[in-house]
Amino acid sequence: MHAPAAGDRVSEDGIPARCDVLHVVWAGYYGGIQTQLATLVRAFDVRPGATHRVCFLEGSGPIADSLVDEGLAFRLGFRRGWDPRDLRRFARSLRQSRPSVIHVHSPALAAALVATSGREATCVFTQHGLRTERRNRIFYRVVRRRFARFLVAAPVLTSRLEGYGVEADRIGHLPLPLTVPARTVPDSAGSNGRRVVGIVARLEREKRVDVFIDVIAALGANGADCAGVIVGDGSQRPDLEERVKSRGLDGRVRLVGIQEDHLEWLDGFDVCLMTSDQDVYPLIALEAMARGVPLVAMPCDGGLPDLATRGGLLLADRDPTNAAAALIGLFDSSERRAALRARGAAVAAQHALENVIPLYEAFYESLRRREESAG
Repeated sequence: MHAPAAGDRVSEDGIPARCDVLHVVWAGYYGGIQTQLATLVRAFDVRPGATHRVCFLEGSGPIADSLVDEGLAFRLGFRRGWDPRDLRRFARSLRQSRPSVIHVHSPALAAALVATSGREATCVFTQHGLRTERRNRIFYRVVRRRFARFLVAAPVLTSRLEGYGVEADRIGHLPLPLTVPARTVPDSAGSNGRRVVGIVARLEREKRVDVFIDVIAALGANGADCAGVIVGDGSQRPDLEERVKSRGLDGRVRLVGIQEDHLEWLDGFDVCLMTSDQDVYPLIALEAMARGVPLVAMPCDGGLPDLATRGGLLLADRDPTNAAAALIGLFDSSERRAALRARGAAVAAQHALENVIPLYEAFYESLRRREESAG
């Protein structure tokens, strides 16, 4: 870890006296952005060089709890995105921590305006998700000239940012870090008995877990002895539980809620099936590839189709019956499963921490040099 120094001193509320890169995100619950940020700042903390810390604007959730306890983050307890008291507290935290680079990961417009209002730091924004066109256009209309650089979670989003008026030379891409250890699965691996088709996701509309349930029903209708496991929680859970009952799938489809050790469940899947109708570059897809679980995905908006084409199986359409037929074909062929595992492992390796950390270090160092030359 970094040796104690002036930059490691913190106030009573956990705000550091100085940091090189400050990452700004809204909450600290289990999610792709939060998990990846935690992985990055922990990795940077045991390396020489720039000091990275996280500012959680709202700050609830176990990832925030852990990082705050480790001295790698602080939280401000925002109540609403536009509360003047919260924004003033955020501004004070920036003056105190004096970051050279502010990297904003949440599309909270008011906080973005505060972060970019000073001249002391270089500001970067990452477009992680796909929001409504109207909200995107408002956000970029207001802030696109205030950030020095924009990053996209998947290259497919570059053209979208250009459509919002961001110049191509200000848009970059950094590979997301893999947050789990790789696992080698023998080519002969498979279930002894009932196959398990699983998904790990927030139970929100865009994940289309209702379609996942329909695929399990179609598998049963085609004589396949399969179980469905849904790991995660969200606003759609009551509707999904009702769908399981109405399709007569009690005992075949389980909704197990949020699991802190989701790898135990992921490792038990014969296939990870993703049915989102929009998904930028889901962390769970990379995790499945790294753990030797074949990835199957339906076509959708975002970067998932490219990821599935390179490291998994991208289905031709979103029809549950056709998806069931493709899965049955996969279950019947150990060679096809082995080929998917091999392709997935190669893609996951590109995101291994030892491969991506040097790219992040070079990016942040270029921003710091830019700030020094401008000063």
